[in-house]
Amino acid sequence: DKERYLALFAAAGDCRAVGEASTTYLTYPESAAWIQREVPGAKIIILLRNPVSRAYSLYRWMVSQGHEWIGSFERALEVEEERKLDPDFFSGNPHTFYDYLYFASGLYSEQLARYFKAFPASQVKVILLDELMSRPLQTVQEVYAFLDVDPNFSPEIKVHNKTEFRPACIRLISSRSETFCRS
Repeated sequence: DKERYLALFAAAGDCRAVGEASTTYLTYPESAAWIQREVPGAKIIILLRNPVSRAYSLYRWMVSQGHEWIGSFERALEVEEERKLDPDFFSGNPHTFYDYLYFASGLYSEQLARYFKAFPASQVKVILLDELMSRPLQTVQEVYAFLDVDPNFSPEIKVHNKTEFRPACIRLISSRSETFCRS
């Protein structure tokens, strides 16, 4: 609920800017309108990655976490349309539905349009990951300027949450239940 959500920021005190991030805010169709309704003055920062590498990375993460049971990325792409149209899969999958849409979640134009419809362009900043990687300090300082905080601050810049592909055990559900691990 809203009170519990706002409580997450209680320790921020009187900071000039405070926020949080979630990749699912871009893919969930209702997120932009919800954010606009609840926090109309929010500044939205959208970081876009090459859709092909993002899709494969998401697939690998889903497998490593045990959320994806399809054994190949190619096969997961083949069944994506079937998954999209299956109401039982929408409500009964073991993880966030939109994370199973490896291809569709990389079609950024519709997702961006929802944010530009809900917010004035002055409240939305789109950054390409390649830009962040090639000019990290300049890019984060542009973000600081967008957020109206000190654009001259120079943070320590390093990679966080770097993942390696380690598939989890996968449970096959059929007439008999089997668990196996891939290396």
